[in-house]
Amino acid sequence: MCITMHNISGTDIGLIGLIGIGVGGIIGSGIFALPAILGAGIIIMILGLIYAELGSTYTMTGGPYSLPRKALGNDTGFVLGWGYFIYAFT
Repeated sequence: MCITMHNISGTDIGLIGLIGIGVGGIIGSGIFALPAILGAGIIIMILGLIYAELGSTYTMTGGPYSLPRKALGNDTGFVLGWGYFIYAFT
């Protein structure tokens, strides 16, 4: 059994083929990025609702550390506070 290799020169693609490759790459990358953007939006919306509920339940000023600490305990508040700090400043 003999396998032969063919040389393909750059002129075999042409302008239309090159445009098709570029458009296909752009559309293909958009298809894979859309679920990640939608998932992040859903998670952010849920977190916003959670903080709104905590803010209406506990009548105190606070943020990403004090409200979860009051609702979930010291350890969880500590982890969430540092997680927010690392996320916000990196």
